[in-house]
Amino acid sequence: MMLFSTVYHHHKVRAAECLFRSIFEELRKSKGKIGRLSFESAVDFLYLSDVDIYGLSKTENTDRVKILATDLCLRRLPKRAMVLSNKTVTTDSLRHLQKLMEMYEDPKIERMFIEAISEVSAELGQAVSSEDIWVDMRSGPKFKEAISWPIKSLGAQDGHVRLRDIMPIDDWVKAFVQNKWRGYIFTRPELRETVHEASKLVLKKVYRIEVNEYARLLCKMD
Repeated sequence: MMLFSTVYHHHKVRAAECLFRSIFEELRKSKGKIGRLSFESAVDFLYLSDVDIYGLSKTENTDRVKILATDLCLRRLPKRAMVLSNKTVTTDSLRHLQKLMEMYEDPKIERMFIEAISEVSAELGQAVSSEDIWVDMRSGPKFKEAISWPIKSLGAQDGHVRLRDIMPIDDWVKAFVQNKWRGYIFTRPELRETVHEASKLVLKKVYRIEVNEYARLLCKMD
């Protein structure tokens, strides 16, 4: 619970994860490898270390892989261009935001969303490549097994109680999603203004989500 609040959900961690994921998307697209690993199996990821990823900046993979790996090495992370949460959208848009979160589990929806932002950016006068836009709309924390974890307790029936009986984790998850959950649209620092405006138009026209001033203020672009 503490890690979700302070680490896993932090925007810089999520921006770094977007770069990391893009590296493997590019490797898959270009049929590249890291050493002998082709990542056709999830097991291949178990053989990786930080050194393997950072070393991609000096390998014979595509230029995009080298750029992304170098960005990670130098902590040159994408910046926030839009923040989505219960506090940054209008009241009438909350149910539409929830629907978008559910839809976003489908990779095709993610790709369509990014492509739409890219297309609108060109109409605004500054064409932004879809490769320079990242959207992170991950779902909230889940504790499916943890809430039923048995804890030894003298005097209790069967000698144990469930974690849920000691700590109301379900309530914490609900409160976290309502008050702490955030979705992000990231891009390169010099492209943030354009991506923000393009994202705002796409969200309103396609998903019927209207954002308020905090969607921009929380990005700290000024």
